[in-house]
Amino acid sequence: MKIQQGNQRITDETRIIGQNLMRLRQISGLSQREIAEVLETSFQQVQKYEKGQNRIPSERLHRLKLFFDVPYAVFFEGLNDVTTQPSPRNTQKSIKALTLQIKSLPDRQFRRKLFQAFMILSS
Repeated sequence: MKIQQGNQRITDETRIIGQNLMRLRQISGLSQREIAEVLETSFQQVQKYEKGQNRIPSERLHRLKLFFDVPYAVFFEGLNDVTTQPSPRNTQKSIKALTLQIKSLPDRQFRRKLFQAFMILSS
């Protein structure tokens, strides 16, 4: 599905990639400002990426992949079922609860490793 916004079209793909970026950032316990520093851009631009209002350029996606130390596929999770299956509400609540628990862990390095383990298990 495409939504027209100004001269730009927002696609489901752009929105999902942005949501996956937000999920990665939140699980890692990072702020939009910290991600903006990694990408050498403003936190407002990161907000637009996460909301799916702007597409993430390939070179910035590459920086994110290296920074989070995850496969590219992580950013594209959920694209195959965009048109076929919406996410169940209970799953969304469970993911949110798990994310909050992981964010509360004090060791950033441990949070990152834990997230990577979840990504491997979910593939």
